[in-house]
Amino acid sequence: MALSFRSGRFVHRATVHTYATAAVRIKTERTLATNVDGELVDQTPVLFTQARDALRVLVPQDSTAAD
Repeated sequence: MALSFRSGRFVHRATVHTYATAAVRIKTERTLATNVDGELVDQTPVLFTQARDALRVLVPQDSTAAD
């Protein structure tokens, strides 16, 4: 499983659903901690939004990571 996360292949699993959106609000029946990149950042309910131009990614020209 860890290799599929690293390679990005996990998105092709039948149990994984992907959506494109500018924001997502997560609500749960009981309060749960939320984490981003392994850091506890908040608790539910939580709203995640995208910040325009907030992330710059550099990859080698011969990389196939995004294929």
